[in-house]
Amino acid sequence: MPIYGEESLRNPHLDLSKESRIVALVDAVDGSDLLERNLSNWCSACVFLDPSGEPGGKILCAFVGLPSKRIYYASCLDDKSYVRVRGGTLPVAGTSEVKNL
Repeated sequence: MPIYGEESLRNPHLDLSKESRIVALVDAVDGSDLLERNLSNWCSACVFLDPSGEPGGKILCAFVGLPSKRIYYASCLDDKSYVRVRGGTLPVAGTSEVKNL
């Protein structure tokens, strides 16, 4: 599976529309300047995507991990999003209406 960092998307030669495999897009430290200043509002994010999927079905799942150890995630298998916290998993109120990138 190809894995691309967020900065890879700036490459004008990268064309994911021709990719037939599932792709991971990762931003290991989104807000590195915040982390550097010891602030807690940075995160790690990852999206698994099927570029050859139908419109509205290309995003398979997405995860966002916070320094608090909470992990927010959503999957194409469910119309809800969740947060993993100590003691279990809870649904998150309200989901995004975004269907295309």
